[in-house]
Amino acid sequence: MGPKRDRLVFAGAVHEAEPALRALLGSPCEISAIVTPPQSQAAQLCGFSDLAPLARQHGIPVVRTTDINEPATASFSLAGMDRENSVSAPRKRFSTTEHSSATSTS
Repeated sequence: MGPKRDRLVFAGAVHEAEPALRALLGSPCEISAIVTPPQSQAAQLCGFSDLAPLARQHGIPVVRTTDINEPATASFSLAGMDRENSVSAPRKRFSTTEHSSATSTS
């Protein structure tokens, strides 16, 4: 048996997500699922990119949700993950009403 591959769940919704996903697809990591908003929310997200076609090409399940923190989404995303080698990142809601409070210091 070959070396164990790292597994991850990819979450993305905008045009920057596609090249990141393509880079991961070319890496030794195994993507076990892609979490993204439903098509019905596409018009509300600036730069929305549907990742489902790319996921289908690679046989990766797509989880569509409006709330990435929803327990069912988190449970699905973590199912079968190696708990010893998992990495936790801050979770964020796919929101159309968020605004950055950062200010430019140029």
